Amino acid sequence: MSSLDSLIRLHRWHLDEKRRAVAELESLVQSLTDQVGRLDAEIAAERDAATIEDNPASTMTFGAYLKATDLRREKLQASLQQAKRELAAAKEEINEAFQTVKRFEVVRDDRTARATLRNRRIEGAALDEIAVSAHERKRRTQSSRNEA
Repeated sequence: MSSLDSLIRLHRWHLDEKRRAVAELESLVQSLTDQVGRLDAEIAAERDAATIEDNPASTMTFGAYLKATDLRREKLQASLQQAKRELAAAKEEINEAFQTVKRFEVVRDDRTARATLRNRRIEGAALDEIAVSAHERKRRTQSSRNEA
C-alpha cells in the first residue's frame, strides 16, 4: 500500500467521523425542536385549563407558570439556534474534508493511469523489439535459403 493510499484512508476516516458528528447534531436539533413543540403544546393545554376553571388563583399561578415556561422556551430556542450553527459549521467541515479526499483520490488515479500508460509503452516497446528481431531472423533465414 502506498503512502498516498494511507493518506486517503486517514482522510476518509476523518470524513466519516465528521459525518457521525453531523448525524449527532442533526439528532440534537430534532430533539430540541421536538422539546419546543411539546412545551408549546403543554402551554396551550395549561392555558385551556386555566380559562376553563375561571378561578382567580389559577389565573395567578398560570401567569407564574407562563413566565417560567417562557424562560425555558427561550433557553431551548437559544440551544436550538446554537445547535443549528454548529450543524452548519460541521456540514462545511464535511464539504472541505470530502474535497480533500477527492483531491487525494484524483492524484492517486492520475498516478495509476500514468503508471499504466508507462507500463503499456514499455510492454509495447518490448513487443516491438521481439517482432523486429523475429522479422530480422526470418529475413536472414530466407536470405540464406535464397543464396544456397
